[in-house]
Amino acid sequence: MEKKQEIKKIYKEAFNDTAEYVDMYFDKVYDDEEAMIYYAENSVPASSLFLKRYKMTFGDETVDIAYISAAATRRQFRDRGFMKTLIKEAIMKSRDRGDLFVTLIPAQKWLFDYYARFGFSTVFYVEELRYTSLHRFAYEGEYDFLDNPDTDEVYQAFDRMMRLRKNCVQHSRKDFSDIVADNKLDRGEIAVVRDPLSGMVVALAFGVMKDGCLMVKDVLADFPDAANAALSRLTARFPHVSVKVVNLPEDNTLMPLEQKAMARIVNVGEVLKVVARQNKSLKMNIRVTDDILPDNNHIYFIDNATCTVNDGYRGKLDIDVDIEVLTAILFSSGKVGAIFNLPTKRPFISLMLD
Repeated sequence: MEKKQEIKKIYKEAFNDTAEYVDMYFDKVYDDEEAMIYYAENSVPASSLFLKRYKMTFGDETVDIAYISAAATRRQFRDRGFMKTLIKEAIMKSRDRGDLFVTLIPAQKWLFDYYARFGFSTVFYVEELRYTSLHRFAYEGEYDFLDNPDTDEVYQAFDRMMRLRKNCVQHSRKDFSDIVADNKLDRGEIAVVRDPLSGMVVALAFGVMKDGCLMVKDVLADFPDAANAALSRLTARFPHVSVKVVNLPEDNTLMPLEQKAMARIVNVGEVLKVVARQNKSLKMNIRVTDDILPDNNHIYFIDNATCTVNDGYRGKLDIDVDIEVLTAILFSSGKVGAIFNLPTKRPFISLMLD
């Protein structure tokens, strides 16, 4: 309990969240095992962060990842390198417990450059589709709209649709309840659409008011008409305002992209083994350098659906990069991946209580 209260004090000083949200977060979301704290001289709590565990689809497989959130330092201890130490410890802890990647969402734009110093690469991008208050999301089908989203039925549909997304951070049943609670605190709305004929939930849309606009943080749907039904439901609840729909960008998009989040590989060998298994014809030599995790510093040989360490290799390297660039390549658009002869796809992250 003492550790929890110490971190809560740091959190409240660093962030401008409402007391209602802070209480919800530390009552429902907080986990002592995921909390990390750095003590300054005289054992005074100075910096803290959460290293939460998530699953992520990576190509055709599901892997373990970490998510750093609520990284904060008390005012009197800032600019002394305490957070730098804590982030490095979090990266090492993530690898030790078996994660393949660490992800995070910078709270401010300047922090993208800060986290890049630790090998994080900006790989999560979104496009914002904008609509006027006069736009109508027309749909043709007949649907039921469910009022209570926090049920096993709705979560099972949510989970099913999320898992169809390649390179997408996933959410557990508990995560989903936390998402619903967070959305409610934001005075938002979750539109849940069910097909009365099949009895299946076929679409969900998560919306909140932000800066005088309806921000739709994510839309999941089995088909476009159901997605429009969910969006129509949201706009009916928030009439006379413009709408922004956050969307995963396609490779051929002409829309400007917004930086969303960053990722870092923490176990290169295991990541490249997954890549090799999913691309049986792939053959290449990759040298990787990592200033924080020396266990990643190897030449990796991919051939015949396997990946092995081959540090004695003295031939031509196909790729010779540091950890930040390797992460950027593996999570790039298909067009960029083709340059390196690698099958790649942009990742997606949403509904992270950010």
